Amino acid sequence: MATIDDYTSDKNTSGVLAVGSQASGVFEQRGDSDWFRVSLAANTYYTFKLTLPALTGYSYYDYALGLSQAQGGYVSSAGSSVSGTELSTVFKSGLAGDYYFSATNNFGSLATAYTVSAIAGAADAVGDTAATAAPLALGISTSGSFEGPSDLDVYKVALTAGTLYSVKPAMSSGSGVSVSLTDANGQYVATSSSAGSYSFVAALSGSYYLTLSGSSSGSTGAASDYSVLMAAGLDDYGANAAGAGRLTVGSSTPGKMDAAGDKDWYAVSLNANTTYWFTAKPGASGAYSSSYTQLKLYDSASQVMAAQSGSNSQTVLQFVPTKTGTYYFEVSDSSSYYLGNYVASAVIGTRDDYGSDKASAAPLSLGNTVTGSLELAYDKDVFKFAVKAGTTYTFELKGQNPVGNPSLYMSGADANGSSSGLLSYTKAGATDYRVYTANYTGDYYLTVANNYSSGTSGYTLQVNAPTGDDFAASSATTGLLATGGKLAGALNFAGDSDWIKVKLVAGTKYAFVLEGKASGAGTLDVSGSEVVMSMVSSSGYSSYLTTLSGLSGKGYSFTADATGDYYLTLGASTYYGAAPSGSYTLSSYNLSGDTVMPTLLSFSPVNGGKGASLTGNLTLTFDDLMRTGDSPIRLIDAQGNVVESYSASSSRMQITGKVVTIDPTANLQPGTKYTLELPAGSLMDYSGNKFLADRVYSFTTLDTVAQGGSGNDVLSGIGTNIRLSGGDGVDVVVYGNSYSSYAVTRGATETKVLYRNGGSVGSGDTLTGVERLQFSDRNIALDVDGNGGQTYRLYQAAFNRTPDKGGLGYWMSQMDQGMGLKAVADAFLSSPEFQSLYGVSSSNEVFIDNLYRNVLHRAGDTGGVNSWNYALNNGVSRADLLAAFSESSEYVAEILKVIGNGFEYTPYG
Repeated sequence: MATIDDYTSDKNTSGVLAVGSQASGVFEQRGDSDWFRVSLAANTYYTFKLTLPALTGYSYYDYALGLSQAQGGYVSSAGSSVSGTELSTVFKSGLAGDYYFSATNNFGSLATAYTVSAIAGAADAVGDTAATAAPLALGISTSGSFEGPSDLDVYKVALTAGTLYSVKPAMSSGSGVSVSLTDANGQYVATSSSAGSYSFVAALSGSYYLTLSGSSSGSTGAASDYSVLMAAGLDDYGANAAGAGRLTVGSSTPGKMDAAGDKDWYAVSLNANTTYWFTAKPGASGAYSSSYTQLKLYDSASQVMAAQSGSNSQTVLQFVPTKTGTYYFEVSDSSSYYLGNYVASAVIGTRDDYGSDKASAAPLSLGNTVTGSLELAYDKDVFKFAVKAGTTYTFELKGQNPVGNPSLYMSGADANGSSSGLLSYTKAGATDYRVYTANYTGDYYLTVANNYSSGTSGYTLQVNAPTGDDFAASSATTGLLATGGKLAGALNFAGDSDWIKVKLVAGTKYAFVLEGKASGAGTLDVSGSEVVMSMVSSSGYSSYLTTLSGLSGKGYSFTADATGDYYLTLGASTYYGAAPSGSYTLSSYNLSGDTVMPTLLSFSPVNGGKGASLTGNLTLTFDDLMRTGDSPIRLIDAQGNVVESYSASSSRMQITGKVVTIDPTANLQPGTKYTLELPAGSLMDYSGNKFLADRVYSFTTLDTVAQGGSGNDVLSGIGTNIRLSGGDGVDVVVYGNSYSSYAVTRGATETKVLYRNGGSVGSGDTLTGVERLQFSDRNIALDVDGNGGQTYRLYQAAFNRTPDKGGLGYWMSQMDQGMGLKAVADAFLSSPEFQSLYGVSSSNEVFIDNLYRNVLHRAGDTGGVNSWNYALNNGVSRADLLAAFSESSEYVAEILKVIGNGFEYTPYG
């Protein structure tokens, strides 16, 4: 049987509700909505209530109240609440007449009886739109009421452009008043969310609308009283021509931020095509100091001609007028917190050397150096440079004559504004150094600016396209590394990046090893974090490589997801230190299926052998590519003392492919038995297979002789006033303690080595015919007139620097074994360092001049220059000439001041 609805849900309802009374009804089912016709007065708040019995299992929010106009439009609720068994909603009527009140059961209980009632509240005295706004008089406190929830009261007030006004609202009780101000076009001028006063400057003369809102007592419609006072504030200068102060170029005028929102204008006469700088620095007392200062310049038509914001202690507004006339300098603050005294100034400034946007960008040419200046802390200079797709460019910026604390930097963008691809590196001598590889042909824009907008600086800027790059930083590279092969390459300049193509098979595990300076496979230092590698697929996706630890170089493993071409990328990290350059060797290995433990093939010195060198290396050769494991290798002397341990972090152990080389830090003692312990797992191959055998290898160093003979002898220094004679050959005397324990004095025919005891010098030995000394921590060459001295002088002459101890030891060893001085000079002439210093193909005249300046540190005398030119033009080689300069009496005497008492070197081998 159908349920009969007591009231319909439309305007045909029989339900009538009178204000101040109540009506009853029943919700016959969920979704039932009962309407009641009710007559309401105009612009008045009414509270409608729905009273229900106590509910079990339902919420009073399952019910809803609504109000519709007779014309069919809905009236928005001003507020709702639930109290006990009552649901209350406040509505504000519009025009007087009939409305329709609805009570709806959305999800509540079935067959629920209820009562509804309507209570009249207060009429809204002040309109809530600009059209119904009430007038507001300046300087007079105006009282009003929020007659209901969400009530808005709008007041209309006439304001004058450039005048500072304050607004102070207040509530008689309860929460504060929210205020907003709009102009005649409805644009917001100022807002506030608290009852505190605030201020602003009117931009235009005319009508403005002040909107007030505040909380009231819930849904009852009870009024909340307020007051509001708007008045012109006390202001030293207005923000218009009539109220402006006066500022003369070359002088200053004191001013004050009187209140939040204050804007001060200063009239100033400016000449066309002259650069002016305007400031508003903090005053002497009660200073205005803010990071939100805004400086603007207006023309006589009140149009903004220039603007700058920032800290008023540093901000400078620059302006170059195109017309002579009167302008207006404005000082304001975007924050409402900073007030106080300041000093407005105008001076003739320095014209900006370069434009600050793409439209005014200055041309930049390849290879040329541009000199510029950031005349102001906020200045920026923009340059335009033509790039070619696939070409790499370097940009080098050097700061000059800084004032304050500037921090110069570069940024770049293509014609579309994209800034990607400009990489930053550290380069010695450069303030900022960037590298960019163009992926298009067209214009590129480079900006020089001040990172912290503090201080000023001059600068030089240069762009280059490095030549001689071996491998491109793209898939167009010519570098190809075959599995099982090696490839030699170089990072040719700071920031260079090489892409190396490798062909990989899906599911196969590979190892890639990068070697350089440490292992003798190049000049690039790959030991730190400055050099990084990654893998890029043919589709351009980058993948991380897994680090292989325990190598002398950098080792990585990678398992390919798909068969095809991949690219190893090699370059400098943009995060760690200076961008390195130099040569390297890259190797590739297939690791898949390798489960065999590595085998040691040989050990040098021979296991159990005698006569091992005191300064030589220990070498282990395996049948597989090796790296360090998780246990240290130990060198132990005859008494069981650990001489030294070697692990992955040790610089004294190098692993190059299948060869492990150990270079003990301390020189070994003569006639002593040593043992090298290799614990299981101390070494492993690239696949991770550990060398599991616990092994010990022993050797005994060579014995000393009491007196030298015709060969290369090793003698023991005792320090007990004995005389030791080395005889012929290159002879070494060994002392067991560190160099600092002895005092060495080289004479014309003999050398004394005296033992130090604390601060005093005690007994010692007298040496003749001895060329070298070996202490526990260093080696000294005494043969300054022999191979050692010749090598030192030639090294110093060739490179105009103190020889490095390792290189010195190597070339001394070569000469000890019979290499002539000219052959060593030939080798030096072929080195990149020599060619960089002397030139690759310089003329004979230039070469001789360089020799005089780098070796003798003076200009050549006419007779000497002519003599050497004649020699070179008649068959004498440049190696002969270098050797002759290094052995000239002038140079020998000069170097003797440095090495006369012997010099330190690192033995080779």
